[in-house]
Amino acid sequence: MNEKFNDKVELFVPGRVCLVGELSDLVSEYLGEHNPELIPGEAIAVGINKGIYATVEKSDRLVFKMEAKNLNIAMDIGQIAKITRGNEFFSYVCGTTEYMMKNYNVGGIQIVVDKMDLPIQKGLSSSAAVCVLVARAFNILYDLNLPVEEEMKIAYEGEHLTGSGCGRLDQICATGKKLSHIIFYKDYAKYTKVKVQKKIYLVIADLKAKKDTKKILSSLRRGIENPTNEDEYKARVLVGEENKKMVEESIRAIEAGDLKRLGEMFIVAQKLIDDTSNICDELIAPILHRTLNDPYIQSLTYGGKGIGSNGEGSVQFVSKDKDSQQLLIDYLNNVLCMDAFEFNIEPTN
Repeated sequence: MNEKFNDKVELFVPGRVCLVGELSDLVSEYLGEHNPELIPGEAIAVGINKGIYATVEKSDRLVFKMEAKNLNIAMDIGQIAKITRGNEFFSYVCGTTEYMMKNYNVGGIQIVVDKMDLPIQKGLSSSAAVCVLVARAFNILYDLNLPVEEEMKIAYEGEHLTGSGCGRLDQICATGKKLSHIIFYKDYAKYTKVKVQKKIYLVIADLKAKKDTKKILSSLRRGIENPTNEDEYKARVLVGEENKKMVEESIRAIEAGDLKRLGEMFIVAQKLIDDTSNICDELIAPILHRTLNDPYIQSLTYGGKGIGSNGEGSVQFVSKDKDSQQLLIDYLNNVLCMDAFEFNIEPTN
């Protein structure tokens, strides 16, 4: 949604959910002749129905307003860079702005977040959505005419300036609600639309717990780059041939309308994550696993798995049908006291 009126623009950037293959994007920077056994990562992801709604306009300063939080500073790259690296709430805004200032001819902007229903730090790419929002605001307001792929690159580079270890998966939120098969090469990602044969009834829930995403990503990167023992080597297994096979089988299931098989791939994906838990205790995730192993939940679903970097962030399930989806949402919200919502992936023509 990009509606322009007078000098203001209304924008919406969704979060994203990865069905299978998350974390395989971490392998990209290690591909090459020094690691010939590594292969490009692969994933299936889609923008969801929750995100950031904002009104943006030109300004002579950098202004970002969201609820009680208010950033209002000069377009001074030194000051902006300090906030970027300061581990503050506005670091993602400043990181993307810093990258824009260094690489494009832009002035200031004002972003007012009118509504944000996307959970923060729960594996749904809230930080990437903020970065894409800032990149898109500059792109539209300053008539840069950049394609969405360039907005994604800007968001990725801006987030990396903050010290984040994110891969190239999160920025899929820039493409909206298209279900995509993504292959992560060394310097870019290739996106291919996946044909959906039968409606997929997903349930996504915030586990209402805490996790340390940077710790998880740092631990996995060490294993991917230079494993020194069997446990660390499992990080390479996570992003390698087993992941590729799982993604390919998931695509076949989606295109055939075999939701039971897709749910089985969710379980396989979670097992690959669990096998790496010895290198990062954040991945032990007792709340996540207690939820996945709940007998009542299992009776309503074909399979479930963690989201994003995993750990105690969010969980997703393939529900058996519409009625099961609603029963699951009610149970997660009212019995387990989580925040659950539905997200349906519609069949494509």
